[in-house]
Amino acid sequence: MFAKIADWFKPLPDAQPLTDEQEIKRLYRSWRIKMFFSMYFGYALFAFLP
Repeated sequence: MFAKIADWFKPLPDAQPLTDEQEIKRLYRSWRIKMFFSMYFGYALFAFLP
């Protein structure tokens, strides 16, 4: 039982680096938009909720 829980905390194997320029641009744009909205809404919740 404890071994299953400990396995959950093990780090994932290293990811392969991206080499396709179009894929890098697509992922960067996607994550940039996600991060912007998460920061915007996170700050709004922090500022407006007591």
